Amino acid sequence: MVIALLLTAMSVNVYADAEGKGFVSGRALLASGKPMQNAVALFYIRQQGPAPLPDRYWRVPEAIVPIDSDGTFTAELQEGDYYVGAIGRESSKLAPGPPVEGDSIVLVRGKDGKPLIVTVKEGATVDLGAQKGHVYRKPRRDLKNKITTVEGIITLEDGTPVPNAFVFAFNSPDRGSKPVFASEKTDKSGIYVLKVDGDGTFFLKARDAYGGGKPQNGQLMGTFGGDDPTPVILTAGKRIKGIDIKVKSIQRPDGN
Repeated sequence: MVIALLLTAMSVNVYADAEGKGFVSGRALLASGKPMQNAVALFYIRQQGPAPLPDRYWRVPEAIVPIDSDGTFTAELQEGDYYVGAIGRESSKLAPGPPVEGDSIVLVRGKDGKPLIVTVKEGATVDLGAQKGHVYRKPRRDLKNKITTVEGIITLEDGTPVPNAFVFAFNSPDRGSKPVFASEKTDKSGIYVLKVDGDGTFFLKARDAYGGGKPQNGQLMGTFGGDDPTPVILTAGKRIKGIDIKVKSIQRPDGN
């Protein structure tokens, strides 16, 4: 699916008190021109991963900023190069994670149709203007042989399938590292489908909540390979099945 955009001329305003940081603003609209609702703007550091392409894979953003009811947003970001997108939920509940059928999505693209690289400079604002997106629909054509895909089942230690969980792909097994890609929620049978860009070696973690940080007591979490994380080596355009992950409830003595 190609995202339709309305790109306006970008303007730059200068602020004197934003040391080391700049701003990106814009307005996320539906194809009808109405403001995107229940929405957030997404910012991806260019050097941290590939350009976000929601129809092929879901890259985890480095920054998320709420979008107002009129579709406008302003983000304060560290200097650097970013890709910018937005997602609006069909439901009034603004749940994080990849888009599902009926959500609205925007990916800011340049005149060449490629994801636009937005450069944030200290004390300056980049105004992206109005960005029109479409309602998200899962691709109907068969792309399985063109997208790098990992599939498996998330279960409890006793083998019970875990629905509504996510799988995240990391470049490193080190604690504190950030995920690059995320799957959609698992189905009622615990099956997940994780799509990534190209090839590479990844470490997979499953969690029943989308987001980083310290898991709350009682949340489910697990790593492929268990206590000894096992790398998954992927080849561009190929599909691997049977990468199953067991999760268990996090229980800490202090309850936190």
